[in-house]
Amino acid sequence: DEFLISDAGVLKRLDASLIGGGKVLQVVQGTSTTVFNTTSTTYANSSLSGVITPSSTSSKILVMASQTIQTYNASGAYGTGGWKIIKTIGTTTTDVTVVNSTSNGNIFVYDYGNSGISVIRPASLIILDIPNTTSEITYRTQAAIGSNGGSNVALLDNLTTGTIILMEIAG
Repeated sequence: DEFLISDAGVLKRLDASLIGGGKVLQVVQGTSTTVFNTTSTTYANSSLSGVITPSSTSSKILVMASQTIQTYNASGAYGTGGWKIIKTIGTTTTDVTVVNSTSNGNIFVYDYGNSGISVIRPASLIILDIPNTTSEITYRTQAAIGSNGGSNVALLDNLTTGTIILMEIAG
């Protein structure tokens, strides 16, 4: 197969085999309908995960996660926490989203009245990962409360199904 390309009015041929990369090789979806609730400042695994095995070490994995998050504090002004994606290959787990701290994390709400706050909102994370492996990879979401305030972070997959989509993209 060939493509015809016009270069200043001159038709040139390009072999289709030279155009590679960027093709979607496989798509995997994981879902959760379970509520995950934490009161810890240490990140903990939710029940939302997906597993994919890349076909090539040059492949990239597009990771898209969507969950409904509740940030809660019964008596203070701040409701903070973190929500992230991790990956596990064999026995090695690494942070894919690089949320370095839960002091305010990527979940932050504030009540100017200082009488307590509860916010429920949909949230999405989209990450392009370059795992450089053909081993099975598990991607999972984690959450923790923030050390700057908040008493609870919940992932409410019972309100809207939590979804993680993994797409292997040819390198």
